[in-house]
Amino acid sequence: MHTKPPIAIDTECDWDFDKNVFVPFIATATDSQLKSTLYTLCKKKDYIALKKLCNNTHTPKVFHQVLSDLMSLHQIGIKINGKLHDTMIQASLVDENQERKGLKPLAKRFLNDDCKDSTVLKRLLTKYKKDNANDKHTSRTSHVQWSTLPKNIIEPYAIKDTERTLKLHYVFSTPLKPFTKLYDFELSLVPVIFKMQLTGLRINRRFVKKMLTAITKKTNSLYDEMYNVIKQHSLKLLHIDDYYKIEKKWTDTKTSLLKIKKQVFNPKSTAQVQRILATLKVPIRTQTKTGLATDKATLFEHRTVIFVNRLLQYKFYQKQLTTYYEPLLNYYTSPTNDRAHFVFFQSGAKTGRFSAELIQTIPKVEAPGSNLLEELKNEPRVVRKAFIPADDYYFISIDYDQIELRLFAHFSNCEVLIKDILSGKDPHLMTAYNLFSKKIVDKNIYKYRKIAKNIVFGIIYGMGQSKLANTLGVSLFEAASILKQYYDMYPVEEYTKRLIGQIWRLGYLELNVQSQRLQVYRHYNIPQEMAYRAPNYQIQGTAGYVMKAAMKRVASLINSKYKDKVRLLLTLHDELLFEVHKSLDAKNISNVLVTEMSDIVTFKVPIVCTPKISYTSWGEVKEKYM
Repeated sequence: MHTKPPIAIDTECDWDFDKNVFVPFIATATDSQLKSTLYTLCKKKDYIALKKLCNNTHTPKVFHQVLSDLMSLHQIGIKINGKLHDTMIQASLVDENQERKGLKPLAKRFLNDDCKDSTVLKRLLTKYKKDNANDKHTSRTSHVQWSTLPKNIIEPYAIKDTERTLKLHYVFSTPLKPFTKLYDFELSLVPVIFKMQLTGLRINRRFVKKMLTAITKKTNSLYDEMYNVIKQHSLKLLHIDDYYKIEKKWTDTKTSLLKIKKQVFNPKSTAQVQRILATLKVPIRTQTKTGLATDKATLFEHRTVIFVNRLLQYKFYQKQLTTYYEPLLNYYTSPTNDRAHFVFFQSGAKTGRFSAELIQTIPKVEAPGSNLLEELKNEPRVVRKAFIPADDYYFISIDYDQIELRLFAHFSNCEVLIKDILSGKDPHLMTAYNLFSKKIVDKNIYKYRKIAKNIVFGIIYGMGQSKLANTLGVSLFEAASILKQYYDMYPVEEYTKRLIGQIWRLGYLELNVQSQRLQVYRHYNIPQEMAYRAPNYQIQGTAGYVMKAAMKRVASLINSKYKDKVRLLLTLHDELLFEVHKSLDAKNISNVLVTEMSDIVTFKVPIVCTPKISYTSWGEVKEKYM
């Protein structure tokens, strides 16, 4: 039977607070004639009809962010068969520069659709939140029960969304033709990512609760220290009338002192922080429209000031609470379900690299040269300890080793850099010796390695003399001298100029990687004023597709040989995390997975990776077999 015209499908979901999942209550399907059908999923007749439609292998199904609908439909036992399409992936390949890839922004841009129905829905959403402000479920999550909205509002809204999805599919079909192979490759990853999301990661809820308590205590203590500074300098951050009100409240109701204090000083208030900094005479030179600059980089320069130091710590710990621990405990898991299921966006970054909810922001270690207080350097690692393997399983984490540097060597065809990498020595250390041999002694060797690394990645990311000078803390003259010295030893300047020239000549950057294990052809629509970032797009983009190809290979291997004994849990930056049954030898399975992920053919230097093992948590993976 021939393939039928595509049909767009969208689901409207309610949040199941007990299971912490989205469950659809209605679904809409729109065909090529823009005829729409609404399925009320609590009705047996409608449920069976939708299930039959989804199981039809001859009708292509079009979604916007297909993984979300796959997850939702899975909750009610409906599986999607046949060809899938995703207009979010299509949009990313057609033009990666769209800051917002949601359905409404795309419809406004490509369909000239005003999306007024969404404005009406937003008003109702605001009213719903106000009316249910005291509801315990509403208070702990931003999600609403869409089914409580009037049918005359929610149903036309749902139909409009499928119409927009199908229209976008047709609009994108022509500009997408040159990248058909890459688009098909992206679609082939959907089952891999879906299974990964479905598996989820086990969370140590006891550990999370412990950290919540400890960090809350820490933030309260830091707040007290800042408040004492305010008292010492007799700073009045409220109007005098407000003070009288607070004093009366304290006298009459015995409200907690902390609550009273927090009405006096709000660390999130830029205006209040500015007044305090001015009173303390912190020598901040940078001015904004409202007063002294209070951004992290500026504050970091004055970290020796007690108030500033405590404020930086307070903000750091507050982020730990609100970004990681509270969501892990109250949103992603529950007392009855300790596996968190994160949403992954396979074209989340402009280069085509993955992005993800929450875990995307968890660093392994703080980046060199980042604005972080010394006493906080190890804190980001702690969050990873919340992720633990299932019973009778252990973690294997596999990281690509210096993949961006290796790709830089490949694309630039820099013989010196290629030689440094192939020698097996640390290429950043070799660069440091080549540039600063006379200044290097045992005590400062890693300082100069860090400088060398900043120079290399600065070039990749399009860093100029001014930025390099700020990064290294040197004069413009010294920065220019260092760059010239680097280009003399590592002739990569022509490579950068070649890519920039392509953007000016063609209007886009062409990414073309054709090999046995990786085939990629696409365009990056880089604006001419951003042409200096071309190397970053080529290197980051290729690294992203190396990871995607590796995911596809390891998933195929797992399905054919290991089934549930090896589980792919997540992709993060240059890392894949696996959950492996204890019946499998760590060394043997690591070697098997590394072989699938490595690539010694495609590039001028091998793309290699290193396995790490942990039987306790993601935060404790180590480069050894236990």
